[in-house]
Amino acid sequence: QFYIIISIISYFFVKKFLKLNFYLILILILISFFLSNFFALFESNLNFYLIFSRLWELLTGFYLVKFENKKYFKPYTQRFLILISLLILIFSFLFFSEENAHPSFKTLPVVVATSIFILFIEKHKLLYHFFSNKIMVWPGLMSYSLYVWHYPIFIFVKYLNLTQANNL
Repeated sequence: QFYIIISIISYFFVKKFLKLNFYLILILILISFFLSNFFALFESNLNFYLIFSRLWELLTGFYLVKFENKKYFKPYTQRFLILISLLILIFSFLFFSEENAHPSFKTLPVVVATSIFILFIEKHKLLYHFFSNKIMVWPGLMSYSLYVWHYPIFIFVKYLNLTQANNL
């Protein structure tokens, strides 16, 4: 439902309200962010799967496009921001766990760091070549396919009761 609904809404939203997008998207991001923090406290499972509590993470990409070709930052500032964002992402791998409410305010540094990394990675030649080589790109290409297939397999295993020790 998520990819179908969001695609249709995004298409018509961009088509009809192109001039108002910047502020409307910002308002949607803020509403979605506050909803995700609210649901993180009371309905964490629902929070993870609700479109409106995850929307702020996706709509951040809208602002990436807005800033993509702008020269707001000097090259040395861009390199510094890339390194800081990479450190935040590394620390998130080390300290983010299942106990953390997700999405919530704890997800914000990861989303911002990822956005900065995507925005400026081409400016840092060494990191760009490292992250764009075939070995690093391959898991990213496979991840969506694995994501799409894992859930039906989990349901199939659960339905056939294959998770019981004697069935294995």
